[in-house]
Amino acid sequence: MEKSKIEAMNDMMKIQGADGNWNYDPYMQGLYNGMEMMLSIAEGREPIFREAPQEWLSNRMVYNENPPEAVISDATESAQGA
Repeated sequence: MEKSKIEAMNDMMKIQGADGNWNYDPYMQGLYNGMEMMLSIAEGREPIFREAPQEWLSNRMVYNENPPEAVISDATESAQGA
């Protein structure tokens, strides 16, 4: 049995609404809220928007104690030596 369009939209909302997606940055929050608006119209209900989180996940610094070494390809070395 094929999913209805509303069921498919609900599935997409679950993905966009997951922690790490909607709260990554303001764009992703806006994408979620826009999807919520369209789905609420299709379902005939009031939208439930998400407010901005205290901190966007994109603003978190990630520290790597052992960064990978830079690798120069043979093509780059050859071009630099020419």
